[in-house]
Amino acid sequence: MRGADQPQSLVCGYVSIEDRIPADHPLRTMLLQALYTIRSERQ
Repeated sequence: MRGADQPQSLVCGYVSIEDRIPADHPLRTMLLQALYTIRSERQ
């Protein structure tokens, strides 16, 4: 009555920082510094 079951496609996925930002890009350095700062403040 409801029709055939059609599985839903993946809505979101995980892409690592290495795949998204090149190693020599300055944004990577700033992002890592921000993450370490946040982490150190939480401890």
